[in-house]
Amino acid sequence: MSSRTVWPYAFTLQVSQQDRPQSRPADFATAEVNANPDGPLGLPVDLRWATLPYLGIPRQPFEVYRRPRINIPTADILELTSAPVQVNGSSIIPFPPTSAGLIYIAAFEASPSSGNVLIVAPYDMYGKTIPGVVLEADYTQPWYFICPGMAGLRVDGVGSISMVVGVNQETYANLPGWERIQVVGLPVETTDNLAPAYNSSIKQGFDVALTTGILAAKERMALSHLFLKPPPATGDATFPLPAWPPSNPAEYLLNLRSGTNLFPMIVKCLQNSNDSNPAQMQSLYMETVNNLDGIIQANAPSGSNPTPAGQSGTAEIPVVSLSMLGVSTDSDAALALGYGTIDIPLLDEIAEVLAIYAEYSKRGAQINEQTLLNALAALAAIESRIPYDYMVTAPYVFPFGITLTLAALSQPPIPVEPLEDLSASILSTHAVLTRDTGAEVAVELTWNPATQPQAAGLLVSRQSGQSQYLNTARPPAVQGYDPYLGLPPMQPPPNASPSDLLPNLKDANGTVPLDGNTTTRYLAAGIDVFGRWSAWTEAEIALSAAPVTGPGLGKVSWIPPVPADLPASGTQVQYLLQIEVLWNWVDRSPGSIAISGNFVPPGTASDRRLTSMRWG
Repeated sequence: MSSRTVWPYAFTLQVSQQDRPQSRPADFATAEVNANPDGPLGLPVDLRWATLPYLGIPRQPFEVYRRPRINIPTADILELTSAPVQVNGSSIIPFPPTSAGLIYIAAFEASPSSGNVLIVAPYDMYGKTIPGVVLEADYTQPWYFICPGMAGLRVDGVGSISMVVGVNQETYANLPGWERIQVVGLPVETTDNLAPAYNSSIKQGFDVALTTGILAAKERMALSHLFLKPPPATGDATFPLPAWPPSNPAEYLLNLRSGTNLFPMIVKCLQNSNDSNPAQMQSLYMETVNNLDGIIQANAPSGSNPTPAGQSGTAEIPVVSLSMLGVSTDSDAALALGYGTIDIPLLDEIAEVLAIYAEYSKRGAQINEQTLLNALAALAAIESRIPYDYMVTAPYVFPFGITLTLAALSQPPIPVEPLEDLSASILSTHAVLTRDTGAEVAVELTWNPATQPQAAGLLVSRQSGQSQYLNTARPPAVQGYDPYLGLPPMQPPPNASPSDLLPNLKDANGTVPLDGNTTTRYLAAGIDVFGRWSAWTEAEIALSAAPVTGPGLGKVSWIPPVPADLPASGTQVQYLLQIEVLWNWVDRSPGSIAISGNFVPPGTASDRRLTSMRWG
């Protein structure tokens, strides 16, 4: 077995155990009470991994391993503190310099003083608290953290921390006992023939039934979708929740591989880069996309021409960075592109499932097809902690030909966060497209950035009882919506407004009423790379009818008759009084305009009195 190197900041693996599904066999309803939480059984486990763009995309599929958290040689267990550490307030417990930032398993005993609570969390070599890993203890208990890159413990409260021991991350990655369970890579067809850019001949999927890359991608997407949870209910009948259907795996992959979509860009990146050459690294490759739509009013109907007509745009896309952004925030992208999968440990423990089912269902141990199906359905009733640690590995080539097998060790998922301080404000008002309709406005939604990158789902309700997603709908055959990435700019322009530094979305379809006021309501929730949703956050904005601009008077003129119409004699001649009325016909039509005035003797003070007008 080749040596595996762990770089927790460059190659990360999050593991999330699924909650039990909504339905389960009625006669198995109490199984989770009796099931051993530390046993080998476990519900489906989702895995998602990503790398820094610098590493690029490996030129062969990843290998996924799991290992029971047992049989760690005593010689590999390190003593991280020499004596108990007393805590009164806030303290840090640094690990020895030889282990700082290198610990994967850290075990300890937390002993809060009577009536107190100890809050313990690990921090990394930069002093930052590692998200998603924390203990709150109100009684003495042993505990352990499982997370690569730990450099020490941060403790708040009153009490003591003792017996701190740990296991080095690279030691653990190279222990015996790791079992390869899957091969996961790009969704390649057997006919793609991408060598030497990518080894598409390697079989992928579950080790027990390896297949082609494209079929393996369909399998892991379909399996993960079985356990996908819908968005949370809004809790408000006047703000209904539209369906957010899971994508169709076959159509999603077909779309991903088509035209100018991401998969062809990745293939071009791999074919036009050289990992050994610092000047031709994958992370430097840019894909040029031409013929993008030019500038056009946001609410213009589909098919409208940009202004000036005939102009189009061009974009330069950093392919690896875009890919890593996608697989870090979108569950479907991770599963499809080979940066995520699902493991069901129970499928490897069928005999034990059957035994438990027989015990709790009181049906005896007779095994037939229906018994087997019922036993597998018992997945829904068994709830336990993840009994395995997971590891994902791949070979990487670095500049000047350096080759390393990098390994990412599993860590708990980063909690999905609600969108804090969601607010709505009018960004701009559009010109009306049709006379006598309400003007449309662009409403800008902003919220505070999450501690870690995550996507969002956004809902709008423009009238009671109706709502729709603001997320981009995928093609009808693919189904579902794209999670929205409202990331703040990494390099904001000079003198940028505070709102421009926040994640934001522009809703360009707000409509101002012709009369009175309306309220538009918004709901937003975080979505993580596992497809988990946070609670909804609400914002609203009042839209008021614009004041009606009245008509104006341009000039008043006397129009004499043409000479042929002059009377043959007399002193009175018929003139026409011409009044020029000003009206803006762009946004609305007048129902009527009434003009009134008085004739006064010339030269008097009242001969300049303004006439009056009424309109409707």
